[in-house]
Amino acid sequence: MNTRPLLAGCVAGVVALAGGASVTCAQSAQPFSVQASLLATQSEAKFGAPIGKVKFTGFGVELQGRYTWVSPWSLGVGLQVTAGSEASGVNELLVGGFVEPRFSFDVGSDRFAPYAAARVGYLKDIFTVSGFSGDISSNVLAYGIGGGLLVRMSKIVNIDVGAAVTNNDASGSSLGNYSFVGFVVKAGVSVGFGTR
Repeated sequence: MNTRPLLAGCVAGVVALAGGASVTCAQSAQPFSVQASLLATQSEAKFGAPIGKVKFTGFGVELQGRYTWVSPWSLGVGLQVTAGSEASGVNELLVGGFVEPRFSFDVGSDRFAPYAAARVGYLKDIFTVSGFSGDISSNVLAYGIGGGLLVRMSKIVNIDVGAAVTNNDASGSSLGNYSFVGFVVKAGVSVGFGTR
């Protein structure tokens, strides 16, 4: 399935919601924050013949720094590492960086803030196969959208839970060009610092 029209439609929806939302809420009481998250992932890669479709399930971690320059907008820059596997013994390691703009919605609460986010990343996709030496790596351009909920636990600490879907275009390996759709659920803790 070609996911680009779906992603384009979702991005348009996020932009429309952002345009009509109140801009009085803050994502963090401080302008800077750092966050660590645990990830649960699932992806479906579409290779050429004779491989076909391969589904991976795995886990990972994500670290990011974020700057809220004017509420409700913020920008995050970070690193992610995820590892997945599938039944036939093929293992996948995704490592790379990303940029994530975020828009939080004012729901009239000083404790809860739902948000919508977009993401663009550049990753290295590394495959290893049980019983074979060496690995196969590709360069990946990832882009997608997501959303979540921030829960303020204290003046500087937030809990962040969310989910995202990405389209990933890979190139530069002996497998040829291929694409895969990735789904991720995350839970993390962010700590704010700095003064306005």
